[in-house]
Amino acid sequence: METPKIVWGYSLKELQRARVNADKKSYICTFQEAYSAILTLDRSYPSKPLTEKFYDVFMKDPIRGVVVVMGVSGNVDTTEVGIFLTENKDNTLVVEVVSSSRLAQSKVSQALFEELDKRFL
Repeated sequence: METPKIVWGYSLKELQRARVNADKKSYICTFQEAYSAILTLDRSYPSKPLTEKFYDVFMKDPIRGVVVVMGVSGNVDTTEVGIFLTENKDNTLVVEVVSSSRLAQSKVSQALFEELDKRFL
C-alpha cells in the first residue's frame, strides 16, 4: 500500500517544480466550480451536456487543489499533466497546467481553458 503514496508524492513534487513553466489563466469562479469543470473532461465522468472527453483523471486532491491527468491523445498514456488551482484574495482562481511534456501541457491547457472560458468568462 505504500508504493502509490511514494509514486504520487514523487509525481506531485516533479509537477510542482515545473510550475514555473505552467500555462496559467485566472477566472472569477469558486474553487468548487472550477474543480468540477475540470473533472467533466475526464473520460469516465458522466455529463449531460455532451462535453468532449479529453483525458483520464489519474489522481485528484481537492485539499491541495490539484488534479493529475493522463491519457492525452498523441502522447504516451502515462504522461502526467498537473492541474493546480490557487484561490486569490481578490476572489479570482488561478488555474495552472503543467507537464514535463510541452505537447501534453499545451493540449490539456487548450482543452481545459476552452471549457473554463465557456463557463466563467
